[in-house]
Amino acid sequence: MNISKRLQKLSKAAGGAHVLADVGCDHGYAALEILNREASARAVLIDTNAGPLSIAAENMRQAGVMPRCSFYLSDGLRALCLSDRQLKTGERKKRDVFWTRYPDTCPDRLKQEDAAKISGLPGCSVMPDTILISGMGGRLIRDILSLLPTNGDISCDRELLLKEAVSFLSGVRRLVLSPQSEPSVLRHFLIDELQARITDEEMLSEDGKYYVIITAEPCRPGEKRQRDPRYQMEWDYENGVILAEKKDMVYREYLLAQKNKLSKLLKALSGEEGEAARERAQELMELLIQTENALGAYEEN
Repeated sequence: MNISKRLQKLSKAAGGAHVLADVGCDHGYAALEILNREASARAVLIDTNAGPLSIAAENMRQAGVMPRCSFYLSDGLRALCLSDRQLKTGERKKRDVFWTRYPDTCPDRLKQEDAAKISGLPGCSVMPDTILISGMGGRLIRDILSLLPTNGDISCDRELLLKEAVSFLSGVRRLVLSPQSEPSVLRHFLIDELQARITDEEMLSEDGKYYVIITAEPCRPGEKRQRDPRYQMEWDYENGVILAEKKDMVYREYLLAQKNKLSKLLKALSGEEGEAARERAQELMELLIQTENALGAYEEN
């Protein structure tokens, strides 16, 4: 099976997982790569649409790894983590209809085999030690990790759901996250709200686009973590600090591309007048200076 460079990098970052939860799994290629490489691994595949999830199940069946998989038709992690009482009626029905239609995808098959790994949380049959989320914006990934409904429902108790999310994620060893936009929103959530530790970042370029893969460790039960002092300015949340520390060469390419883009935008604004144009030019100039400073670190010995 030929998979993209991005999926290869994601599956490598999630390698070593005992139970992988692939959220927004689409056709399940990343999870399948891990299952093919690691004979003892299990996978929980989650998607909000029945079409891709049924295709993922068929892909697992054809690959001969179906006994090591379970499937949730769910709005993010909600049907996996929350009790039936906490789910909306439509969410429960949607999940159960899928299992009725595809009975071999139901996680009940794994309960006895993985009894020692069952979380104490209602609604979760198999506790993942690694969660993989990619292919969506940073704000959406944040909402998924917060157990928020992603359909804009404002009637939910956000504070209660965040407590549930923190409790659930404290049993997860690793988060592998690849936001396609708004990485600062996701880093703010991980560091400031979840008290997670960002342990690694990697950047890759594919089809003219740049992707970052963030690996983080949630806070353990009862653990008190100090806020990471490396994250001070908004620039640090937008770009991260680990890529610069590693002097990642793809990140250098990204910075050069950003420098070129900012210079062109400033040039286009040079002939415009008015307060809005001046404020925008000032904002772009500050970003350009920060970008040049970041590039300057690559020249240091």
